[in-house]
Amino acid sequence: MLKRILVVVAFVMTLAGCAIQPNAEGQFSTVPVDQHDMVIYTCTGASQEFADFKPVPSSLKLIPLSVLVMDTGANWVATWDEGKIESPQLYKDLLGKVDGNLNVVTGERYYRVNGLLSKTPTFAYSTVNYKTGEGKGVTFFRCHEGSNPDTGTMLHPVE
Repeated sequence: MLKRILVVVAFVMTLAGCAIQPNAEGQFSTVPVDQHDMVIYTCTGASQEFADFKPVPSSLKLIPLSVLVMDTGANWVATWDEGKIESPQLYKDLLGKVDGNLNVVTGERYYRVNGLLSKTPTFAYSTVNYKTGEGKGVTFFRCHEGSNPDTGTMLHPVE
């Protein structure tokens, strides 16, 4: 079961866009995402290092307990025992599938991938350098609405 979860994590990390190579087209529009009532999600989290825009498999770390993500539409805040990530104002992408923000000074990127199949979003944060491809990505996935007391649900089968 743990091996299956690791495969899912690796797949999600690849899709979440933590290490997208730069292009001249731009990803986000100048249209800010509207704020809505706060929605609280309980998610599974994982972090991974990147080298030359590729994930380093040995650096994959699952966050052992669940992550609480508060989403207001315009931004999101993720908290867990070892840290906290707060996104700035998010902007709509050109296709309407991903909301995000890019800090042009530090290179940090914040994403909310709008759920198409799962109906719940996936959240991601990246510090991958756009020139070298070196850095770290954090993804919060398998989110469900509500805050549950932390019971290590990641280690149990999906209900």
